[in-house]
Amino acid sequence: MSVAVIGTRLLWFYSVPYLVRFLDRRPQQRDRRITAPQRLPLAWAGMRGAISLAAALTVPAVTAEGHVVEQRDAVVFITAVVIVVTLTFLGPTLPTVVRRARFPEDEVETAELTLARCHMSSAALRALPELAQRFGVPEAATLRMAQDIEDRRAPAPGSTRRRESVRRLELALLQVKRDTLRDLRDAGRIDDIVLRAVQEVLDMEEVRLGTKAHHPAAESSQDDPARS
Repeated sequence: MSVAVIGTRLLWFYSVPYLVRFLDRRPQQRDRRITAPQRLPLAWAGMRGAISLAAALTVPAVTAEGHVVEQRDAVVFITAVVIVVTLTFLGPTLPTVVRRARFPEDEVETAELTLARCHMSSAALRALPELAQRFGVPEAATLRMAQDIEDRRAPAPGSTRRRESVRRLELALLQVKRDTLRDLRDAGRIDDIVLRAVQEVLDMEEVRLGTKAHHPAAESSQDDPARS
């Protein structure tokens, strides 16, 4: 039975997708095609588990008419054996199968990450002069921040003595980056995976800014639009 389960999954992945490929000739369908070696890890990752056992246990021991369901114990036993065999055979060998598939690097995700970072930096640089003037940040500090954005570096360490206005400016620029990132996702230029990856970086930067010592003036600014 274990051989039948594994063989059926292999047969499915090496038959149905090719039938779909033959019937569906749309360009987006062709873009999703993968080679036969790359299809093997998908078929090999068919380990059975708790869902299969739960399905077997739902077989009643007695019918509504009071008749005993024959071979119920055999069904549960066979299911348990299939689970053990697939986990002990397919699981440990899956990394080797994946390595031999030689999946190419996801260039689309890399390009989207670069696109998101470049657009966020450009948007922040455009908004920097106006925001710096609004928060009263000195020109020298604004120029340093612009250089940091252009180089896509984290702000220099040891900045606990930075003026509160500069911290508020950094928070406002983070919001500009978030808005730009969301616009790119809504326009379909990046997907949710890239969105979450870049948001994680922005969240870490926001946490860094939020852990700085707050001045009394900052705590009293309840209507500050830069607060997140």
